[in-house]
Amino acid sequence: MPDNRSYADNASPASRGAGGIIVRVVGRVSSPRFVGRRDELAALEAALARSREGVGSVVLVAGEAGMGKSRLISEVAVHADRHGMAVAMGECLPLGEGELPYAPVVGALRSLASQVDDAELQALVAPLREESAEFMPHDSRSTDHVLDLAVGAGSQLRMFEHLVGLLTSTARRRALVLVVEDFHWADRSTRDFLSFLVRAVRREPIALIITYRSDELQRHHPLRPFVLELERSDRTTRVELGPFTSAELREQVTAILDQSPPPPLVDRLLERSEGNPFFAEELLASSRVGNKPLPSSLRDILLARVEAQSSAVRDVLRIAAVAGRTVDHALLAATADLSETDLNAALRDAVGAYLLASESSIAGYSFRHALTREAIYSDLLAGERQRLHVKLARAISDQSSSTGARSAVAAELAHHWYAAGELAAALPASISAGAAAEDLHASNEAWRHYQRALEIWDAVDPAPGELPFERLEVFRRAADAALHAGEEDRAIALAREMVTRIDELAEPVQAALAHERLGRYLWIAGHDLDALPAYRRAVELMPEAPPSEERALVLAAEGQVLMLCSRPEESSARCAEALAIARVVGAEAVEAHVLNTMCGNLSTAGDLDEAATAARQALAIARRLRLVEEMQRSYTNGSDALDEAGHVEESIAMAREGIESARELGAERQWGDFLRGEVAGRLMQTGRWSEAEELLIDVVDRSPTGVTAVIAYRYLGLLQAEQGELDAASRTLDQAEPHIRLASGSMALAPHAAARITLELWARRPKAAAALTSDCLDRVRDRESLFFTARVYDLGARACADLAARASGAEQTSELQAATADQLLERLDRLIGQLTGVVPPLVRASRAGCAAERSRIGDVGDASLWAEVARQWETCGNRYYAAYAQWRGAEALLGANSDRVSATALVRAAHEVADELGARPLREELEALARRARIDLGAGGQLDAAPDARLQQLELTPREIEVLALLAHGLTNREIGGELYISDKTASVHVSRILSKLAVPNRAAAAAAAQRLGVTRPQMRCAD
Repeated sequence: MPDNRSYADNASPASRGAGGIIVRVVGRVSSPRFVGRRDELAALEAALARSREGVGSVVLVAGEAGMGKSRLISEVAVHADRHGMAVAMGECLPLGEGELPYAPVVGALRSLASQVDDAELQALVAPLREESAEFMPHDSRSTDHVLDLAVGAGSQLRMFEHLVGLLTSTARRRALVLVVEDFHWADRSTRDFLSFLVRAVRREPIALIITYRSDELQRHHPLRPFVLELERSDRTTRVELGPFTSAELREQVTAILDQSPPPPLVDRLLERSEGNPFFAEELLASSRVGNKPLPSSLRDILLARVEAQSSAVRDVLRIAAVAGRTVDHALLAATADLSETDLNAALRDAVGAYLLASESSIAGYSFRHALTREAIYSDLLAGERQRLHVKLARAISDQSSSTGARSAVAAELAHHWYAAGELAAALPASISAGAAAEDLHASNEAWRHYQRALEIWDAVDPAPGELPFERLEVFRRAADAALHAGEEDRAIALAREMVTRIDELAEPVQAALAHERLGRYLWIAGHDLDALPAYRRAVELMPEAPPSEERALVLAAEGQVLMLCSRPEESSARCAEALAIARVVGAEAVEAHVLNTMCGNLSTAGDLDEAATAARQALAIARRLRLVEEMQRSYTNGSDALDEAGHVEESIAMAREGIESARELGAERQWGDFLRGEVAGRLMQTGRWSEAEELLIDVVDRSPTGVTAVIAYRYLGLLQAEQGELDAASRTLDQAEPHIRLASGSMALAPHAAARITLELWARRPKAAAALTSDCLDRVRDRESLFFTARVYDLGARACADLAARASGAEQTSELQAATADQLLERLDRLIGQLTGVVPPLVRASRAGCAAERSRIGDVGDASLWAEVARQWETCGNRYYAAYAQWRGAEALLGANSDRVSATALVRAAHEVADELGARPLREELEALARRARIDLGAGGQLDAAPDARLQQLELTPREIEVLALLAHGLTNREIGGELYISDKTASVHVSRILSKLAVPNRAAAAAAAQRLGVTRPQMRCAD
């Protein structure tokens, strides 16, 4: 860093300084010693220590301009190096409106490369080079290729995966400190990468330090939400640098002057600088130039030191200010009207005056402080700025023609030509910069460049063929980039304008493709009803003859959205037509896309084996052509189809294969984590709860987003609910809500609702469970997939039965709940009847459960129905749901006073499963049932609890204590008998003995005694 130096003392004659004080003039501007900031430094060192232990940490270093953020980082870098850590530094650059993507990432990679030898660098980038072998060059050690290698042929998320892989590989060799300075100037792509990085390295030895000007991030600053989100994280430390105290300022001035300063000087500097270390340095330096008085403003302070330099130095500083915060030597040499000797002399003087600092990593120079550069740039006249922007643009063009333009070069050219007002040159430069940003998946920057090109197009009025792309192509690229940047409304607006600019009669193919793009943008933005007409229009416009890849594409696109709209018949017709054309014209990418959509349609219809076959066919094509998105769809759809067909182990195996492929392709977090969530859900089905929990915690620990967050938090919340961790389950499911709020289909809504309903049922809130059931089924009515909603029907019927049981036989309540359960069964049966193929095993089991729950309303339940439920779930391999059915079956047998032997076997078998899985709510229900029914569960059960000492003195038996608790709640002898599975006469005998032992005259007095003794009601069959 520029401040990371011990400056030599260049003594010079004494001169009159601030306030008329005679001070010894020295060449030093900055203190060679680190002053103050002890608490802040300690906080950073603690973060580094955590990272060395393998726990990722994030530190935000905030402060106004000039407060010493860079100097603090320099001290931290020394500390890190002393402890054997690698330090990678990058800074954000104030180029235009942030159109230069990944500037600090490139800087950090360069910084890393300078610290390792050739062999280590090649080892680090080898995975990137292997992945990108057919796309990227192999011929250089230069880190300029590393970002290109990371790009490969995939998406932005894949590039992020590659970059994170590179950083974590480095960190595992040697703990890493990654510094991003001046974050207030960060481009959108850098911000997105850092968001991804923070989530990805929670368990990696990486300390991420981000510095920014706190006074820059006002309410509407685009980076403010990102910073606030990080500040709320329990993994983030925030360090705020405030002004120096008088003592600290005295220490700073003493170190600069190499002698103790007079008190009036310190007081004057403190008053004028307000404790800002950089301002104080500049005030002191400017007061020592030609015995001048202190300037009246910071800008004057900075410019006073510049004006004191020779004309050659001033010229170089002005060029550097227009170039940016940093500038390489070759560019200065090409732009300055100086000989090499004079240029070197001017640079030496600028560095000696501490206005510039040499930067070995770029073979160039940077301003000692950004404020200096800003002051020089703002002091230029408009004509001076334009002239220098033109000179720099021409020099950059000449250099790039021989070295090969990269994204940074393209962005700089676009910026300089536009700033110079040379629109004829700015237009092609902006288009090229947009394309270069696209290549780096920097969508926000690409969109901005393309948008600027479109804005100035009419002013330039280029001839056809003169530019890299024609206007419609720029519209298309701008719309795509806006969409990927999250600007859906702008993407839609651009697409609509593109549609209006195409003559449908003269260019039907282009018009059709434009409508297809518009439909896609509308769908992604959630405008479902508007999207379908756009897709239909695309199909109408596309010529039927001759068969073409374009027609196959628009048919496939409409087929996919129809499938997502739960219109499988229409979707299947479009897919069949698209598949036939794709195979005729050899459009294999479209063929893979269609096969994946067909998999979804076949699954919905119940043709599960055919669905799995379609997914495997799509996967074969996608792997051969390296179609990453289609590979993702194939693994997801194929494993889902196998799961629906009841082939759970095959489903898990296919999903695990997908996880491995994601890792190989650098998409581990992009879709590997999604598949991990899917695997976890299937492990839960097969009773491998510990393995599932380990997978889910690993995914959640990386702060997932989108659909991955939905599935991970849903399954983890469900698991916690089934284990009885109800508060934790509620918090976990809450974390899925922001990601699921906009969903309207059953794939996302129904499983999440099922987890919520399960939580409410175990929390003994059946009314809330019933409300969730109704809300979910209302929301998915027009987009229902039975595989995802079947459990909601089952759980909804359970809520009805629990509500009826809580009403203690109230006839009106029972009738209402029976009617509701009947409606659930009727709707479920109607949907099952619409399936043309095999009914998925899970649907069959859920339907059986729904009917069995209905039998509990107004009765003890039908044991034969519960036996069928248990059999169906065992067929699915789900031991836990089978155990639940065994519990209910045992209740039904005991309630009917029939086959106690079978009931005992069911209770013991179910208890063994619940105990093994740690399913506490179910285990406690079974143990309560065993106590009531006097069933011995063996060593693993809890039949008799030791009675309270006072109850022992009264000689109440455990059974009498249970009867007393029920008596205290007002139950009759018949109700007590039904609850404890004993006869009315036996219950009466127990009550008589209790009255005698308590020496009370009646049941009311016994109830009062029970309250005094703290006797509570045992866990009941119905909700409390």
